[in-house]
Amino acid sequence: MAKAIIGMPSGRGDVRVEVMASVINTIKELGRLGIEADFVCVSYAEPSVARNRLATYFLGTDADLLIMQDDDVAILHTIVRRIVEFDARMVGIYLPQRRLDLTKFGEHVKSGLPVRTAVHAAAPLIGPPTEQDNCIMEVDKIGGGFLVMKRDVFAAIDQTGLASTYEFGVPGSTTSYKGYFNNVIEEGGSNYLGEDYSFCWRFKKAGGRIFAYKGPGITHYGIFGFES
Repeated sequence: MAKAIIGMPSGRGDVRVEVMASVINTIKELGRLGIEADFVCVSYAEPSVARNRLATYFLGTDADLLIMQDDDVAILHTIVRRIVEFDARMVGIYLPQRRLDLTKFGEHVKSGLPVRTAVHAAAPLIGPPTEQDNCIMEVDKIGGGFLVMKRDVFAAIDQTGLASTYEFGVPGSTTSYKGYFNNVIEEGGSNYLGEDYSFCWRFKKAGGRIFAYKGPGITHYGIFGFES
């Protein structure tokens, strides 16, 4: 039976009930696909450290898939099925922005745009610009709000030597991690990448292809839920 680890980086250690409901529904959906899933969370750590720890935990198991889901992201189980059945080495998602320009939103509604279209026009989804929608497409990079990765993604990065090993811990209890998500500065020295884009940069250097789902079924929580 195939296995998956759902890993959640939660810097605040505070997860919304809607997000946990999404995790539970994902576990059920994976079960229907014949995939046994387990859940683990890393709290009170900066993003790159939390993601590196989750990757290390995953690689220490016999699981086939690592699913990283942020503590403010909920996804419909049917979208999870769609991503898993797409069967790529790495698939992420476009997230709704957690802010809305109300002036622009009002202008778009007055111009006759449907409400959902007006929302997206005033707060575009987070990800590389594209006119495509409700599809899974190839991208150069994608955010880490929800990532589905096969084990060989990490093996490919290991072969490049771009993820160095480092120690992180308290005195007397030190653990080694691979810096898969350590922040990098792109060639030219002018673009500092977040930990998720840094991971994409490493995987692309390893010859990997990155895909992303763009469409409905995603909620990004802030003071309230922003839906795709």
